Amino acid sequence: MTQPMFWRRRSVRRWAIQCGFVAFLLGVVPTGIATARANLAAQGLTSGFDFLWKATGWELNFSLLGARPADPYWWYLLNGIVNTLFLGVIGLVLATAIGLIVGLARTSVNAPARLIGTVYVEVFRNIPLIVQVFFWYAIATRLPAPREAWQVAGTMISSRGLYVPVFNISSAALAGSVAVVAATAALVLWLALARRFNRGGNRQRLVLVALGVGGYRHGADRRDWPAARNTAA
Repeated sequence: MTQPMFWRRRSVRRWAIQCGFVAFLLGVVPTGIATARANLAAQGLTSGFDFLWKATGWELNFSLLGARPADPYWWYLLNGIVNTLFLGVIGLVLATAIGLIVGLARTSVNAPARLIGTVYVEVFRNIPLIVQVFFWYAIATRLPAPREAWQVAGTMISSRGLYVPVFNISSAALAGSVAVVAATAALVLWLALARRFNRGGNRQRLVLVALGVGGYRHGADRRDWPAARNTAA
């Protein structure tokens, strides 16, 4: 018995296998869901997203939107997303500042600064990120208990975190103030660099410094470094 002509085509066989696999999933997934719901119902457990409208009874140490124990779970999830974005912005600003400083140090004509920048880059680049996470986690878990926290000028550090005295203002106002200060500092730094490099007549180096390259121009001779550094100064 010979096979039909269309079965001899490779594309047809591939499509048939893929359709069979999709049909298998469409049959297995609903069956699994129905079985799980039946088992939960037999044990007196309920499933679904109704819990999102129930009160949590939790306390949040920090919240930009404000949270109380009587608030529902969905509000706490929203607070977690906003707090994550807020910390991400702070981390981005600090990482950019550190990267710019380290980049300038590595390309500096000052030997100690260049050594510090090189050591910093080589250490954090060659150590896997997961190892660094475990290292800082080990340090955090070995900090003193809250009742035995270290205190320096009103600042407390313990196994539960770092507590810094701040002004008695709302979280939203504090976030807005930090954003305004960061934007103002970035603008002042940009204007200062622009004025300095425009006097030297080297606009290209301004863009490179803003990107964290630290004034290194591709193809420049090593003998031009002192002159370029004097121009930047």
